[in-house]
Amino acid sequence: MADDIAFSEWDCLLIRRHRSRVAMPGVVVPETLVLIVDDDAEAREDMAVALVAEGYVVQSVANADAALAQLAGGVRPALVIVNPGIGSGDFIRDLRATANAKVPVLLISGARLEHIELDANACLRKPTTLTALVRGVEQLTCNVDL
Repeated sequence: MADDIAFSEWDCLLIRRHRSRVAMPGVVVPETLVLIVDDDAEAREDMAVALVAEGYVVQSVANADAALAQLAGGVRPALVIVNPGIGSGDFIRDLRATANAKVPVLLISGARLEHIELDANACLRKPTTLTALVRGVEQLTCNVDL
């Protein structure tokens, strides 16, 4: 298979969405970077392992300041996963004022409608499963420009 095979945007979305289920040797899918912002090191690690196993590229940080520094340094994630424990209201407001303003935000929270008041795109309620996390990430990243 040639290295320079061209795929339409639709093809890439389908490949990305099903990459863990369909082996396609020689196909290079554009990287989908997910930034995890969570003050719980164990939770960050669990989420990162689950997402990397699905083919995502993951960067994780422990607080909002570190996340904003990454973004200011040129990191362009397809999705940001946020735990409210890190001061997510201020973080999301600051995120929306940057070049990454349109990046989807997935909030993981115990509060039912907290994501609406915090301008997040979606919310997974705690406790959640890694399977639900992966599904949420797939749904929020399927419309990202390639």
